[in-house]
Parts: sequence; C-alpha cells; structure tokens
Amino acid sequence: MIYLFIAFQLAASPGSKWYRPVDIGRHLDRGKVTQKRISPERAIELFRADDRIGSCALTDEGKGMFEPATRKLIRSAKPWFRTKRSKDRALRSFKGPLAVIVREFSTDEVRIWVVWKKGHSRWHSFFDLVAEYLVKRSGPVDGLFFLDQLEQRYALTYQGIGHGTTVDELTAKLGTKHKEYPGQSPSFRNLYFPNHELHVVIQESIVMYVERERPGWADSP
Repeated sequence: MIYLFIAFQLAASPGSKWYRPVDIGRHLDRGKVTQKRISPERAIELFRADDRIGSCALTDEGKGMFEPATRKLIRSAKPWFRTKRSKDRALRSFKGPLAVIVREFSTDEVRIWVVWKKGHSRWHSFFDLVAEYLVKRSGPVDGLFFLDQLEQRYALTYQGIGHGTTVDELTAKLGTKHKEYPGQSPSFRNLYFPNHELHVVIQESIVMYVERERPGWADSP
C-alpha cells in the first residue's frame, strides 16, 4: 500500500477558486478509487446532515450501498497497524466506521470523500479512500456539510491575504511582528498579528484561513 500525506494541492478548474479545509495529520491510501460525478439529488439520497461542519452521515440507502466495501474492510483489518515508513509503537488499529467528509469546494462544486479510518497515532489518522464524488452545489447539498459556514471562513481575505497565500507573501505584506501558538506540528501554525488584529492559520506553509479576532492563546505571556 502507498500512504500519502495530504499536501496542499488543489485541483482547481479555470476561473473557479477551490478551498480545502484544514486536514493536518490526515493520511490517505487512495487505492484504485477514481472520482465520479453524481447529481445533487443523488447526493441527498446517499448522505444526510448531522451537526458536524464539513462532514455528514450516510443515509440507510448509503449504508446499504457501501455495505460490501465495509464488510471487505472489516475482514482485511488487522489487530495491529503499521506503515512501511514507521515502526512507531503508538500506532493503533481502528476499525471504521465510514465517514463522509468535504475534501474541497468551490463556489460551484464540492468534492466529497467517503473514507474508512483504519489507524491512528497521537494526532495522526490513517484512512482508506472508499469513494470520491464531485457534486454541483445546491441549497440541499450545502446543507449537508454547512458549506455556507465553511465558505465564510475560508473565502475571507484581509488586504489580499487569504486561502492559498504563501507564508512569504504573508510576511511580505504584514511583516514578522506576530505571536505564534506553540503547537506540536511544525507543519501547522497559528499566528496572531496584533497590529492588524488578525489570526492566521497555516498548513504546509500555505494560509488556510484568516480571522479578524484575537485568539485566547494570544493573551498568554
């Protein structure tokens, strides 16, 4: 199996900006899954909203559709979990269940992943990709994933800084006077620029989103 760390790379179509929610620590084995396009009506048949932003649940029809894949994944699950690159004893197996998440979205479409969680270690999670769908956005589809709330967060810009801005472009614009949250991963950073009252979330040296607010950790000495 090949385990891929989800690096920042968007498959944007011409004239359409795509936004990818934060996915630090998520590792995915794509296998042989290919993307399929389904209608908004079909998406509503397969998925149902729950209270999580950026993800949803399967309907009874959706569960039935993926039952063969689920049984296969359960049979192939091991009592332990390792990757070829790591002998980390903290890695633990995890047998599902299936989850439905937003991989990325634009103003017109949303790319949906159906994934199976098979292992975790600390803040890392390992998944098998079961299905990938591209769906045209509509009111009901947006409601499945609270896409309006995601869009409010990820589409926000400040002085031209927003989703997709590089760290070099950020510091060239705002300078280097900021506070940084002492997080566990060097690939995931939280910066606060007090002169601009701007909170910036960064993954893999790319701005994921900005907020015009002062985070609580910025008050720590």
